[in-house]
Amino acid sequence: MADTQHNQTHPKFTSSDKTDGQKQPDLIQTVKRSAMYHWENLLPACGIDIPAKGKHGARPVCGGTDRFHFIDDHNHGNWYCRQCDAPNYGDGLDLVAKTKGISIIEAAKVIADTLALPLPEPKPTRESIQTTQSIAERVTALMAHRSLSPMARKNYSLAARRKDHLLPYQS
Repeated sequence: MADTQHNQTHPKFTSSDKTDGQKQPDLIQTVKRSAMYHWENLLPACGIDIPAKGKHGARPVCGGTDRFHFIDDHNHGNWYCRQCDAPNYGDGLDLVAKTKGISIIEAAKVIADTLALPLPEPKPTRESIQTTQSIAERVTALMAHRSLSPMARKNYSLAARRKDHLLPYQS
């Protein structure tokens, strides 16, 4: 027997591939959750004719006459086709992808558009906290406070505290 070597090549991912990959499972899960209990109406809205639930009919991909069965027992758009090669079953997302000849991600986007779901957006960057004083005013106040003697600083702090607690009719 001759020893055979298996040469495997590993794809190289760029940083943009990694970030897209992190968003895609979220999109798929959101679409699957949102489409539950709606597949019977959702698939025709995506342009896919299916037989009534529990009935046999023509499969949109292979064109069989009565070998396609829309099961949907678990509300995930489950289907089965006795004519197709493996895999000959799947959920509603798989059916949209196979019928339209697109990837699962693209199928999820089609379904999201049909459901009018917003596509996931990158998380916004943290916004800076807005203050009532400008930075220049704060620096000036800190510098003035620093140049005071320790006793004057204490009096300044006490006066500032009292000023904060004054009632509107007091002056």
